[in-house]
Amino acid sequence: MFSALLPALDRFLEAANAARRRRALQPIERQLRRDMTRAFQRQGAVFLDGFARLRGQFAESIMERDWLTVFDIAEQQTLSLFFDPIRNAAELALTAGAESLIRELAVDVSFRLSHPRAVAYIQEHGAELVRGINSTTRDQMRTLIRQATDEGWSYTRTADAIKAQFDGFAGLKPQAHIADRATLVAVTETGMAYEEGNAIVARDLRDAGLRMEKRWLTVGDDRVSDGCRGNEAEGWIPLEQPFSSGHMQPLRFPSCRCTVLYRRARGDNDG
Repeated sequence: MFSALLPALDRFLEAANAARRRRALQPIERQLRRDMTRAFQRQGAVFLDGFARLRGQFAESIMERDWLTVFDIAEQQTLSLFFDPIRNAAELALTAGAESLIRELAVDVSFRLSHPRAVAYIQEHGAELVRGINSTTRDQMRTLIRQATDEGWSYTRTADAIKAQFDGFAGLKPQAHIADRATLVAVTETGMAYEEGNAIVARDLRDAGLRMEKRWLTVGDDRVSDGCRGNEAEGWIPLEQPFSSGHMQPLRFPSCRCTVLYRRARGDNDG
């Protein structure tokens, strides 16, 4: 009788886990999105201010090295506007993920941001993410300015297009078919940090001698990708084993909505 109830109990626990993750991350996401909106707005303003000084040579075909120098200055002046909020959000989401798994497994362990794995994640991932954000922005500016030069746009038209691009990054001109970059950064970074917090606790339990298993969990709607469905179809696998997509844990891609469940290997639980 009890064994017949196990599948229903598992589904209940899965839904509770997903709901707990959403509740924990929503306020962190909202704050980070606001911070990223301000960062993109400020970076756009600094870039346009420097770009204005190139107006005199614009009609003679602006040189890439000139506007790249301007962008590099804007990048440096706004670096902390990106890095500090991302680091803060990562710390909050890491802690939320770790504490969630500790409560779920009812284990007598604690989590601190001074944990070596947490420190490494915050230092390495945060810096890498900001580099990626700026690299993407630089590439999009390159595409826009090359088009402006090739098509003979005026300085005013080009500056307006640059402003519109940064407004789009910040979510000030939302497009229905894609998420603005401020939202994308917020959802992706908080999700990744939450999953890393979960994984840190699971690895610590493994290192303490417990056999741990994990299971990929999707949200189950028609937007779930085939790769994530394939990971979920594997069921419970050893902690050390990659999922079929090659990932150890979500996120598989930016804004992936999946999470991972962890448990002691059933043989250990059943005694």
